[in-house]
Amino acid sequence: MVKYNCQSQYILRQLAPVLFKKQQPPMGVKEKRFRWHSTTYTDISFTVFKKIDLIYDFWQANVSNNNLLLDYAYLKNLEDHPFEQYQPYYFLIRKHGHIVGLAYAQVIDVSLLDALQWDDENSFSNRLKKWFAGKMSFNIFVCGNQMFTGEHGFTFDESQINRETFLGALCDSMEYYAHRVLPQNIHLLCLKDLDIDSKVLPSKGFFIDSFLPNMSFCIPEDCDTMDDYMDALSSKYRVRAKRAFKKAKNVVFLELTALQIKAFQEQMMQLYKAVVSNAAFNVVHAPDTYFLDFKRSFPEEFRVFGCFENQKLICFYTSFKNGKDLEAHYLGIDLEKNRKYQLYLNILYKLIEVGIEEDVEKIIFGRTSMAIKSSVGAKAVQPFNYIKHSNRIMNRLLPSILQYFSPEENWELRHPFKTASVSDNQNGEWCNS
Repeated sequence: MVKYNCQSQYILRQLAPVLFKKQQPPMGVKEKRFRWHSTTYTDISFTVFKKIDLIYDFWQANVSNNNLLLDYAYLKNLEDHPFEQYQPYYFLIRKHGHIVGLAYAQVIDVSLLDALQWDDENSFSNRLKKWFAGKMSFNIFVCGNQMFTGEHGFTFDESQINRETFLGALCDSMEYYAHRVLPQNIHLLCLKDLDIDSKVLPSKGFFIDSFLPNMSFCIPEDCDTMDDYMDALSSKYRVRAKRAFKKAKNVVFLELTALQIKAFQEQMMQLYKAVVSNAAFNVVHAPDTYFLDFKRSFPEEFRVFGCFENQKLICFYTSFKNGKDLEAHYLGIDLEKNRKYQLYLNILYKLIEVGIEEDVEKIIFGRTSMAIKSSVGAKAVQPFNYIKHSNRIMNRLLPSILQYFSPEENWELRHPFKTASVSDNQNGEWCNS
């Protein structure tokens, strides 16, 4: 047993309160000092803050417990380690003097020329499209999460306010703040990835932008292991999966700790940027410390996996458990090694294995690469993205403009399961996609 001398014991007693004290919640602003603004709805008003610490108590008291992407810890991490030009705005919505909902939004500067991936074709139509894209730059005030697909920008108390009224009040709040308070000239308002269509938003001048669908995989109820998943596949797709596993037999897949993420941080960002540079459309880019910061904020829910060839990192992928959903998050791949080892397909199978292990109901694979995601059982779910331009003439033209520039991905829906019951489940009979 180690014994300490008197001086050591004195030092330890002095340090103990510092080393082991509980972290105190931030000191916020008193509600009586909130500045409330009216909406077009009687008895509904809103207030906005730039720092979530200022409304910590109110935010945590009203946020839904089943969505970690609206939790203080996640939003505080984004605020402390922001993406380029990221400035959040936190909305509190009040009805009859009581807070009934909250939302967060960001201003994003988007240039279509920079956001879109261009092919090398030098045809007149392609040159014309590039020239036109160069004229299309927008400051967009977006309610929603730019790093994840899905309805993650707001929550409200359904017992106090119905969805349509809340969305209408939120739009009023965003319009007021965008055009009367924000220093930038805001061109577009956007509510991103709504799960349900809305009647009130079109009445306020918003239209639906039919962007790429979200690929969602509902894990069949009787799949308790990866072997169960393999057994559910038809012969053709089971052979395909085994062939992919065989190709990657010399690749080592390991889950990384925070220390390992820090050690491989530079290589991970290189692999991530290789994927982003080939994306059809991309607006935001993860900062260099994003994966390490995320891991430190959510050590259990956020998982990072590395793929090694002869101890060299050749790809990585990440997942985030959010309630009953597993979000397939950012990844990075050595594109030459991808062809050799079928890394991307193997990653999809690995994420399904993680989802089964985590006992989730659904895996959100995100947009793009629909064909290969469909081949492992994912289905396309079309979210509702509502957009409004501040100029009435441009607002009428914008649907046609966005359709003209929207990336297209021609793909055919696959049916990898051998029984109809699994396919029916995938179509959403029991899984809420």
